[in-house]
Amino acid sequence: MSVSIRDVAKEAGVSLATVSKVLNSRAGSRIASSTQTRVRETAALLGYLPNKFAQSMAVRRTNTVALLISGLQNPFFLHILEESEKLLMAGGYQAIVDAAPSVNGTYVSHGKMSGWPVDGVLMWAGVNQKATDILGAPATELPVVYLGYPREDDSSWVAFDLYQGGALAADFLISKGHTDIGFIHPWDTNQMSRFPAYSGFADRCRKVDVRLRTFGTVRQEETQRSGRETGLLVASMPPETRPKAIFCHNDVIAIGVYHGLIRGGVRVPEDIALIGFDGTEEGQCLDKPLTSVLTPVDVFCRHAVDVLMNRLAGTVELSPDRILVPAELLIGETA
Repeated sequence: MSVSIRDVAKEAGVSLATVSKVLNSRAGSRIASSTQTRVRETAALLGYLPNKFAQSMAVRRTNTVALLISGLQNPFFLHILEESEKLLMAGGYQAIVDAAPSVNGTYVSHGKMSGWPVDGVLMWAGVNQKATDILGAPATELPVVYLGYPREDDSSWVAFDLYQGGALAADFLISKGHTDIGFIHPWDTNQMSRFPAYSGFADRCRKVDVRLRTFGTVRQEETQRSGRETGLLVASMPPETRPKAIFCHNDVIAIGVYHGLIRGGVRVPEDIALIGFDGTEEGQCLDKPLTSVLTPVDVFCRHAVDVLMNRLAGTVELSPDRILVPAELLIGETA
């Protein structure tokens, strides 16, 4: 049988109002410290668990943040989710996660958290997506920080410098003397210009007249399986027609491509150099650690949570925060 606030009041010999103020941290100096201690000890002894929903309705705060990050088949997004939740918890907030099915890490349908009482939102989103698309009209009143891409609206966002990351990958391969490079991606080819990493890579290649070819993954999937099958297809090409280096949209695809190339009898990097994107731990666990563009998740999430915390504090009128986190090149043994 559950213990109620009435049971705590009776056992401690105080009023319901006193118990409510003490357990909701509203007692101040008006209630003797000895009484406050007795109430808390009694609640603990009886095993009283507060009704957090009722508390949130009373103070109009839930101390809860909606964390909208999908695409969790990709360890990169899982890392962002876990790091964000850890930082939110350290700041005294709970995180409710909506990891609805996605394409390329962003939502394609209405989320399941619409109508939930939350204080703020962290959302990985495409440049034209809004929290209201997922959470409905109530999200217009919430502090929202968008993750992933620079935006042109008046919202706050934290993004990786993906264009710079693509340029770093191209510069590295070009410095190695590669003039015939493939780019493997999971998109419709008509969408490629929307992705900054590809744009940064392609712009660098054009400047030095490098031959750049694009290859879509099998079934346009963003999975290791699809990457492996795509790697096998590349390996099956006559050696004189294969690209001599490959840059992949992310590490998930690159890891699959690596296994496909090896399985198809192609040596990495001797026959084909390979670079991924994200710098995931999984990529570093290959027989030959993956050369990749590192996007530092810990720095990224710290910025995002700090921006949201400032907005939740609401102490001053804040202009939109726009933070671009630099990428780095993680040199492994595949390129």
